Amino acid sequence: MSKKKLGVRNSDHYFTKRDFVPAKYLCKFSFDKMIELEVPGSIADFIQGRVPRRVGAKHYMTLA
Repeated sequence: MSKKKLGVRNSDHYFTKRDFVPAKYLCKFSFDKMIELEVPGSIADFIQGRVPRRVGAKHYMTLA
């Protein structure tokens, strides 16, 4: 059995074909759970790799 690398485009097809949950839904779920567990939104955005929206969040990013 040859091992092939999955590219960005064929990884989506691979997971869809095998009825796996798409990664975007896992990201949304984890973000919602962090907010539910009272993690500040700016820190949850930082963990998710999102662009900071507020000035305070931008300053947190420079400290990290």
